[in-house]
Amino acid sequence: MDDTKASLILTRQMPSAVVTETTNSSIYSNIQAKFRTKLSTAKSMAEDLMNSHNTQYFEVKTIIKALEDINIYINDAEKEYIHKRYSNHRGELKLNDFLNSLNVLCPKDHIDPDQLFDPLPQPYRMISNIIEVINKHCFYSDLFI
Repeated sequence: MDDTKASLILTRQMPSAVVTETTNSSIYSNIQAKFRTKLSTAKSMAEDLMNSHNTQYFEVKTIIKALEDINIYINDAEKEYIHKRYSNHRGELKLNDFLNSLNVLCPKDHIDPDQLFDPLPQPYRMISNIIEVINKHCFYSDLFI
């Protein structure tokens, strides 16, 4: 009788809440990966949508259509997840909140390191480039002669 109880315990399926949580996290990861591959295109699409409609709230199907236009294809399970997780009672979602929650955009306090330094004025940039070219071609070629 103990063997029967043990086999029943081992063969019992996981509770549906655990299965759903695992499935949702994999769907979320899939959506993130799709956005990361086309991040700059997705950001420009979002800006274009918000500027052309003067709003941040869009129907889920409008956003799905816009994503398909930039070759980010969302399957049915991902559409359902986006609709359940991000849409309000009218079936609309706030585009900025959606993109921010995916953690694919730069944080608000991000500073581009290239923007910290002032560029040299034109004559100095040209002189700097000439010196770099001379050093690269002359110095390294002398080492291997």
